[in-house]
Amino acid sequence: MSSTALASTATPAAAPAAVPAPAAYADELAAFAASLTTAAIPEAVRRHARLVLLDTVGAIVAGTRETEIAALAAALRAGSATAPAQLAFVLGTAGVAIELDEGCAPSRGHPGVHVVPALLAAMAAGHDADADTLLTALVAGYEVAARLGSATTFRDGIHPHGTWGACGAAAALGRLAGLPAPMIATAIRAAASLSVATDYQTVHAGALVRNAWSGMAGFAGTMAVELARAGFSAAADAPAGVFGRVLGTGFDRAAATDGLGHRWLICENYFKPYACCRHTHASVAALEQAVDGVAPDAIVAVRAFTYARAVAATGALRPQPTPLAAKFSLPYIVAARLLHGGLGDDAFREPVLSRRDIAALAERVTVADDPALSALFPGVRAARVEVDLADGSTRTAEAHGSHGDPQDPMSEDEVRAKFLRLAGPSLGADTAAVLADDVLTAAASPAITPAGLARQVTSLVT
Repeated sequence: MSSTALASTATPAAAPAAVPAPAAYADELAAFAASLTTAAIPEAVRRHARLVLLDTVGAIVAGTRETEIAALAAALRAGSATAPAQLAFVLGTAGVAIELDEGCAPSRGHPGVHVVPALLAAMAAGHDADADTLLTALVAGYEVAARLGSATTFRDGIHPHGTWGACGAAAALGRLAGLPAPMIATAIRAAASLSVATDYQTVHAGALVRNAWSGMAGFAGTMAVELARAGFSAAADAPAGVFGRVLGTGFDRAAATDGLGHRWLICENYFKPYACCRHTHASVAALEQAVDGVAPDAIVAVRAFTYARAVAATGALRPQPTPLAAKFSLPYIVAARLLHGGLGDDAFREPVLSRRDIAALAERVTVADDPALSALFPGVRAARVEVDLADGSTRTAEAHGSHGDPQDPMSEDEVRAKFLRLAGPSLGADTAAVLADDVLTAAASPAITPAGLARQVTSLVT
């Protein structure tokens, strides 16, 4: 029998089962962002999004008072500082300058400061939006960013700023502009391809270029949308390739969309009470319990035990630290908390930074990882401290998280008060109070609409 005849009488092979494309997660995220409506977001989520917006704006406004931010803004004004990408860059850089921007534990990073600056820049450049549209775009971008972060396992030594946050900025801007899902998907993929290589040694050296990483994410997210609009293409699996192979060691594609539209990661965020690296906060919370009622001069030594990631990021003592390096040095932070009395931004500036008594006590602070506490991370950021006193006794306390976490959240009044402290010196107390009330009530007043909010903030750097 001929081969032709044999083929014609054979039973046809069954069609292979459909297998989801590996890169389908990016399309799902884009479809979520494109189709998200105000009505689809639970009221509790919208309420929390307003807190994230207010807190992030406060951090940005405070950051604009930094000398280097003012100089950067002046340099860009000489060119075309009103271009949205450049403006997003300045605002995003300012937003992390004093280390008080919010973050999201499941993402292991800071979605808000990557998304909000891009939205403010777009509105300041002429894209008008009502309060519902702004909040919907914020939620869409935040969820995309946080989910990509939660799916990523970075290599040791990689900092999350300037990476997956760019994808969230692109998604937020796509939703703000009402772009179709395929175009937002391209923008998400393009933004991943524009990520920054973020070496943690830059942070430990106290080099301020680290602050520009979040600014670069706003720039990249803004440009990614323009690239998509112009017809540029991007690799279908770009986020997994860049975050999971180039910058990381793994990327869980399923985790990127698991519970999308039902589990809202924005409500699992934290607000920072201390102006230092989030990895130190549990140790500070434990310290405050251990030394309650103890005079600082009675303290001989402190031993902090925490999870391994916190030790790697913040465990070293840095002689003669810069403000940024001090914010990532748990020995300095412990000593400053005990002798200066607080961990506001002033604790990381002169003359506090050069105090000899703080330096001497920091030398007597040791930091080590505890495998039992490391096993709880990232779900729980825990620490235990042991404080040796001059009378020979030791006081011990353990904390699972810190104030501002979802399990111990800041109240709306606390977030508002934090905003007023950060924004009041630049905007004026009365204007800051009106702005805070407007954001939290979403009752757009004639004085401050969403576009007016954007102009208020961006006027500080344009």
